[in-house]
Amino acid sequence: MKFTNPSIILPLFVGMSAALVARATKDVYSDVSLYFLWSLLFLAHYELRLANEALRMVYENIVVSGIPGVTNAVPLTEYNQLHYDGFVVIHANQSQPEFQLLTYPNGTGSAVGRNGSSLTSDYNGSPVVSFKPNSAKFGCFISDKTAVAPGVFCVVQVTAYHLDGSQYPTQASCIYSGLGQVQTCTFPGTWTQVGKLSFTVIVSALLTTVGTTIPNLLGSLSPGLGSIGYYLDDFVSVYTCAAGKSVSSTSGLCV
Repeated sequence: MKFTNPSIILPLFVGMSAALVARATKDVYSDVSLYFLWSLLFLAHYELRLANEALRMVYENIVVSGIPGVTNAVPLTEYNQLHYDGFVVIHANQSQPEFQLLTYPNGTGSAVGRNGSSLTSDYNGSPVVSFKPNSAKFGCFISDKTAVAPGVFCVVQVTAYHLDGSQYPTQASCIYSGLGQVQTCTFPGTWTQVGKLSFTVIVSALLTTVGTTIPNLLGSLSPGLGSIGYYLDDFVSVYTCAAGKSVSSTSGLCV
């Protein structure tokens, strides 16, 4: 059969072309939608995996005797597969109304540090090669062996070190306003393979007021008047494990 009438052929051609274009466009949009859907699912799975593998240290399951927040403190040497130097652990009872006017941890337990305190994954038998610190909560107070002490504004400087001992160029300056619960500090994203963290109070209201007139103002774990301590609480990090071990998706530890 031969068609010679363009009024019939042209609409037929245009109609078929439009249908093909619509079908192709629909397929493209369908493919793009599926791509984005799978991408979102992958990212959600990846973020959930990271969240599951991240280890949050709350220091509340360490046995401490004494009066909560007053005389109780025990040395902290190793906890959740990291080695601590210069820290103690205290428990504080936030149900006591006086704690609302002081510096207090998030929960009932916290590590307490001094200038030069540090934590590391490098010790004999360590199952952790390195760690990626994500965040922690800090709060400063006068007298570093008791929670019943006035809070004080401060800046805790956190320094990260590579596995070879060299320092990461970027440091974290963690600010505490001076009153109430410890406050969150997010660490630089470039800290990916850390072997050690060290902590130093570089600014505080007490230092501004009295300068260096009080001997050993920083650095003493004795409950002497005028010393400055800081809480380290809710420390969140992700481990890189030694050969033969992997990060548990439930505990965040190397198993």
